[in-house]
Amino acid sequence: MAPPSTPAFAAVRLFRQRLVATTLSWLALAAHLLLVSGCNYYRTKPEEITPTTVTRLAESKIFLIHQGATVWQLNNPQLNGEELIGKKANVEPSLSPYVGPTSYASPRYKSRDREQVFNLVHIYISDFRAGEADQVSIPLKAMNRLDVVEADSGKTTLSYILGATGIGVGIFLLIGVIIMLTKSSCPFVYAHNGEQYQFVGEAYGGAIFAPSERDDYMPLPHIQATGEQFQVKITNELRERQYTNVAELWVAHHAENVQVLLDKTGNVHTITQPQAPTKAISMRGVNYTTQLAATDHNVFLFNEAAPGATQNSVVLSFDNPTQAKTGKLVLHAQNSLWLDYLYGEFTKKFGSAFNEWARTQKDVPAEELNQWSLDQGIPLKISVRTAHGWELIDNIPTVGPSPPATWSFPLQCRLGWLQGRCK
Repeated sequence: MAPPSTPAFAAVRLFRQRLVATTLSWLALAAHLLLVSGCNYYRTKPEEITPTTVTRLAESKIFLIHQGATVWQLNNPQLNGEELIGKKANVEPSLSPYVGPTSYASPRYKSRDREQVFNLVHIYISDFRAGEADQVSIPLKAMNRLDVVEADSGKTTLSYILGATGIGVGIFLLIGVIIMLTKSSCPFVYAHNGEQYQFVGEAYGGAIFAPSERDDYMPLPHIQATGEQFQVKITNELRERQYTNVAELWVAHHAENVQVLLDKTGNVHTITQPQAPTKAISMRGVNYTTQLAATDHNVFLFNEAAPGATQNSVVLSFDNPTQAKTGKLVLHAQNSLWLDYLYGEFTKKFGSAFNEWARTQKDVPAEELNQWSLDQGIPLKISVRTAHGWELIDNIPTVGPSPPATWSFPLQCRLGWLQGRCK
């Protein structure tokens, strides 16, 4: 009698084939090798600088003192009033690989160094006082930051999961970028939809240094009143230093067929019957009209390779049968993960000097920081074609790679048709 023709029996017959069995054996061996080569990661977490915290850490931790680009070890640390005292010493050779962690990446550690790594405390100071021999004292008020080391469990676990499943290098790199992103982001914004808080997006993406402080305006399409109140929640979920000076909720009363949007300066725009572009052509001549016809996940990525070009662009054409003199460009867009990855690699180049460099950026004028961003091609440029050529209308600041943001931009229509360029 023939064996039952079921998926289970079919699978058994398949595994019994010599070629299939051999292939699976090699895959299992490769997965095992990747598993045993999984990586361990750690990260730093800031602690409040108080006498209680310093006393507790001094009982069992190893203190590494950072002053500018110099790092040294404080042996026998103890708190004496408002000063941390101890003996100044060179960093132990076994700790040298771990003296310069940054808040933008999760470095690896060797398994044999685990106990030492997780006993490290990094203290960033502006001054100290030398005493007799190697004795030093550091006033608490001279401490700018205190970081303790902890395991980055998510990244370590994912490293082993990827090893166990044998996922390809390309996918590994992609997920690695995602991890970097989720470790360093901006305040998350949630709006209550009547039943629960729903994630909307992140605020003021890319405003890393104080001079880059700006206003952000975020539509909350799913917010619903609970009783007589609207509820919005702003969270710091990634253990960062985040600063929010003001939070306001604007309520617009409008007809159901009217969409209300803001531009980057807070001007209100009403949208009715938005028109899709009749053409959307990239710099390489590829037609992306279908991708940009609706708000969905079918997008233009600005990642075409073009000889001699460092930036990508797409030209959008719209009909203007009524000869309107003004219009509003509506964009639903977000940043890719590539920007976060590049910035992470950029900050790594500073090594142990990063924190000192970051402090200097607090004194750089906002105009200079913004110009640097423009020179790197980071903002999305919006231009409109006129009788005299392309005219720059606006630059869209980074909004982050979380859910896309929707913006409106007023345009002057000087032709019987409208042509715009996003670059």
